Amino acid sequence: MLKKYLPHFLLLLLVAVTVLVWLLIFPTETESDNNSVFFESIYLTVSFICFYLVGYYYSSAKTQSGSEVSETQDSESFSHELDHMAHHDILTGLPNRILFTDRLQQAIASARRKDELLAIHFIGLDNFRDINDSLGHHCGDQVLKEAACRLGTCVRDTDTIARWSGDEFAVIQTNIRTIDDAEIVAKKMIDGLSKKIELARKEIQLTISIGIALYPLDTINFDELLIKADKSMHKAKDISGSAFDVFNHSES
Repeated sequence: MLKKYLPHFLLLLLVAVTVLVWLLIFPTETESDNNSVFFESIYLTVSFICFYLVGYYYSSAKTQSGSEVSETQDSESFSHELDHMAHHDILTGLPNRILFTDRLQQAIASARRKDELLAIHFIGLDNFRDINDSLGHHCGDQVLKEAACRLGTCVRDTDTIARWSGDEFAVIQTNIRTIDDAEIVAKKMIDGLSKKIELARKEIQLTISIGIALYPLDTINFDELLIKADKSMHKAKDISGSAFDVFNHSES
């Protein structure tokens, strides 16, 4: 605080001293001799230099303060970008596995407090390897981005959709009342991705398989919930693809 107002204080002090010295050395007179005029000129010159130096210091202090604010803002912006990159998938822009895991832990804690159901959807693109092999990885990346975009339109803003691995996504569906609520969303995602994608002058028919596990009906354990959702997804793939499967307690 003292450093901030120091230039103002010095400027006021210099003005006060200047006026005081002026009154003491140069009393009000109608006439003055040559020596008085000479010393008066020197005094005014020195006073001007002092005022200039204080003004320069004050201006420099403001510039430095503005520069420090700008550097702080740039640093905060850079830190925010790094944090975003650490928690989001570069290709699709979706939350990555790290952020998904953190949000799932929070969602489970909330569901436990409110005594609510929670659904985990594991989503795998059917025959994605064939797309990569026939059209190349660039086209495969475009398919992943389109799939992420379409899946995002099928869930609520309060839900979380993330890219789990290469061709797999995961969804946290909160505040559900029955298993039917989870099945409705699964059907919506299957329908949303069933429309053909035009890519490289070809129409690609994209299908997905979904595995669903529910907290706390299937398990109250965090890791087991993920394992059971993944197991159900692979079961849906093995049966037919373009389908979903809800974990069955008898399979555990």
